Amino acid sequence: MTGRRCIVVGGGEVAARKVESLVAAGAQVIIVSPILTVPSLSAIVERGLATHLAREYRRGDIAGCALAYAATDDRTVHRELAAEARTLGIPLNVVDVPELCTFIAPAVAKQGALQIAISTGGASPAFAARLRRELEEQFGIEYGIALKVLHAARRKLHGDEIESRGSHAPPERSG
Repeated sequence: MTGRRCIVVGGGEVAARKVESLVAAGAQVIIVSPILTVPSLSAIVERGLATHLAREYRRGDIAGCALAYAATDDRTVHRELAAEARTLGIPLNVVDVPELCTFIAPAVAKQGALQIAISTGGASPAFAARLRRELEEQFGIEYGIALKVLHAARRKLHGDEIESRGSHAPPERSG
């Protein structure tokens, strides 16, 4: 998604998670919502990492986007977005409404470099979210720290291996 225009319609908790994921992926994020109810969304906009259109969704807002998320409580807006996305060929995820989605976004539990994706294939997004919360509790900060240590050890080992045989030399075979 690096450098690609993506849109999130909504300004609450769920929209915040979608925006954070898109920002982390390097997307050019547009948020369409009359208000941002989550401080992290306001902070992302203030830091210039996303653009906020402080109004309701309008037909044409998703034109030119590589990806769209609908994260509102308004079923009418969801149906309008789904119709427009179909017409324009833009992948759309309508949170908790799998029948309007053209792609399903898994719930992702993160702890440092550890990422565990959970999908119910759209059968129950709420169940996937519950599993994500449970996994985030189960895999605490120590997993992120352990992965940092393992990453550093792996880089050290691979660095030594490359230095000992030259950058392009094939590994020596014993036999």
